[in-house]
Amino acid sequence: MQFDVEYDVRLVQIFAEDLSMKTISACLVAVLVLNAYGLADPAEPRSDTQATPASNAQPAEKIKAEIERRGAGEKSRVKVRLRDKTDVKGYISQIHTTSFRVTDDKTGKAATIAYDSVEKLSGRGLSRNTKIVIFVGIGIAAAGIILGILSVKLNHS
Repeated sequence: MQFDVEYDVRLVQIFAEDLSMKTISACLVAVLVLNAYGLADPAEPRSDTQATPASNAQPAEKIKAEIERRGAGEKSRVKVRLRDKTDVKGYISQIHTTSFRVTDDKTGKAATIAYDSVEKLSGRGLSRNTKIVIFVGIGIAAAGIILGILSVKLNHS
């Protein structure tokens, strides 16, 4: 039995090229899927009209419903912007019919806030859309690095 070394080397090269193309194709598909997912849910809807400061304020009924949905306890952390432009951070410790109480984590100081004095209520930390954008960006960066490494290896072989 005789072995043709040139034929065997060429067969290995063809297999390696095929494997690299499959890897590159899989990476490209992953990038496209991640990109499409990131574009499907835009971070902020566009508005052609300028919002006035009064229209940014949420009605007291919506604020009350959101507070009740979040519930009271140390896990219901909020950031409250009042109409006088001050911010109150902490967790919701008590809920009443006309107001709610936010307790600061660090100082333990509690502030009673009327629903109608709230301009904006938000959870603390990053929003869901911001987290999605960050993870999509990390995925695209990782795919770019992988594709760059693969292209360098293909050019040197």
